Amino acid sequence: MRTRSGKSSNSGFTLLEVTIVASIIGLMTVMALPSFMTARRLSKIQVMVNEFRVIHDALNMYAMDNNGFPTGFILENIPQPVSTYLSHARWQKPTALGGRWLYAEVWNTHLLIIDDFNVDPGKSPLAPAADWLEIDEAIDDGDLSTGGFRLVGNVQVQYSVDNESVFPNAL
Repeated sequence: MRTRSGKSSNSGFTLLEVTIVASIIGLMTVMALPSFMTARRLSKIQVMVNEFRVIHDALNMYAMDNNGFPTGFILENIPQPVSTYLSHARWQKPTALGGRWLYAEVWNTHLLIIDDFNVDPGKSPLAPAADWLEIDEAIDDGDLSTGGFRLVGNVQVQYSVDNESVFPNAL
């Protein structure tokens, strides 16, 4: 439709303008995506550090009140005495970095273990070793082969609950 001045009255955007705007939005997305992925990864690591602290504290409170840590092997359901210190929901859900929690007493060492052997089919295995190393730096000695926090064969994380060197800043 033409106006009195003879010019067209189309007030829409041209294909070129739409293409330029779409390109700018796409470029901004590509530039921001690595930052979001890094933030997401660091958030998961922080969640795991917190989970280790909570479970560590719960098992140590149990040990103080009962003159020792729980004995045996705990996979799915937490025994009744321990459940007063730690919720079933926290224990039974998969961890933020893959795998499931379990607890075992092995040669008088009380281990909190995360492994990918008992993960539902189709779920992702444990996170890369670099993520576990960052957790180790936060709660132990920063070396996955020594100390109370260890990565075993990229399929299992073992954490010694009764190791006093773990969580040096806890007090």
